[in-house]
Amino acid sequence: GQCRSFSCLPEALRLGAVSETEVDRAVQRQLLARIDVGVLDAVDERSFADLDQSSINTPENRALALEAALKSIVMLKNANKVLPLNPQSMSIPGEMAVVGPNANVSLFGNYNGENRAVTLLKGLQARMPALSYHYGVNMTAPPDQRALLEAVEAAANAEVTVAVMGLDQS
Repeated sequence: GQCRSFSCLPEALRLGAVSETEVDRAVQRQLLARIDVGVLDAVDERSFADLDQSSINTPENRALALEAALKSIVMLKNANKVLPLNPQSMSIPGEMAVVGPNANVSLFGNYNGENRAVTLLKGLQARMPALSYHYGVNMTAPPDQRALLEAVEAAANAEVTVAVMGLDQS
């Protein structure tokens, strides 16, 4: 079956899918990271003790996050010089297909403050409103063959397809 949480770890250990050494190493990394930032220090000794809600998601923090995101983008391959996309050339309906369940999702951890994210789909639609979107699969529900076939057909017929895959939000 599908397991999407730490509750499956005992079974994974039993089956040999993960070793105790790997679990120990992961736990050690987590604890060391918490020690490094002072989470385990006495409350009055924590360097972040005076931070409150007004310190979270400030314009300065968002600017820094944007800078970090822009500097961390990695293009693995740009065959035939397809990128950057030209919004004017993508103005015909069906010319561009966006497929995948995560195109209209912003995945965040629990340290993000207020979510003001623009999903990849919304960002592309703002520049190229004629694109078509097909989620294809719902990762947390039984397969929807019709939706999957629609996504495959849209991708096959489009000049450009952006496939957005990855993890679900669980």
